[in-house]
Amino acid sequence: MILGIEGTGSQDWGNEDLNRTFVRRIMHHTRLRPASYFIGPSKSGNDGAEIMDKAEITLRNGAHNGPIVLVGYSRGAAYCMEIARRFKNPIDVLVMFDAVARQSDVNLPEKVPSNVKRCFHAIRDPRAGSRYFFQNVGLVCESRATHFEHAMFFGSHGAVGGTFYNAAEEESGNTAGNAVMTVDDRQLLNIPRQPVTNLQQDHKCTHDVATWMWPFLLRWGVLQGNPSPFDFAPDFKGSRVAGMRNVIH
Repeated sequence: MILGIEGTGSQDWGNEDLNRTFVRRIMHHTRLRPASYFIGPSKSGNDGAEIMDKAEITLRNGAHNGPIVLVGYSRGAAYCMEIARRFKNPIDVLVMFDAVARQSDVNLPEKVPSNVKRCFHAIRDPRAGSRYFFQNVGLVCESRATHFEHAMFFGSHGAVGGTFYNAAEEESGNTAGNAVMTVDDRQLLNIPRQPVTNLQQDHKCTHDVATWMWPFLLRWGVLQGNPSPFDFAPDFKGSRVAGMRNVIH
């Protein structure tokens, strides 16, 4: 079985964005069944508990159909960590794109739960300046037994999730206290508070994420055959209600 949870604010996204997200691309291409897709939480996140509760029920109902795969973006990725933690039984593959917690009513896990066998996490490089106030989770694992691969990509939070844009012009942020970027800032000391990537750079970030992630998905059975990582999903015609399961046929 496979279960995907989209990122924050996706209830209001048009198809220009929903067609491009990596969660939907994976859900569209996978042959694993049952396949369930949940739209993400509102910006406030006050419907996050509903999404997690319904996703957990879906996971338990379909878990007899192995392998078990969870896929999430942004806050939806953190939700996948939480339902994995609740489930306790082995999760074969956890796929995350820039997981962030940002949830006040639920204490989401900071580490990849120990029952996850394999985790692949694409993370935005904070030096790109996008959503500098978003703190990532899922950067380390509870168990050394978890096969963990992660990589950092220079682009916006959206680009890491598949929805690249001109972040420098379109992403609002607090410009106060901007730091001066250095050529080589390996200690991440000079992190700007405003996105710096243009459309071309953000597009490259999305391309790099897909090129890095897809071989893992193919190797571990999340995807089958040889689907292109650059093909978009079809127009979304499912439910945008938080917690409502969209069945992929």
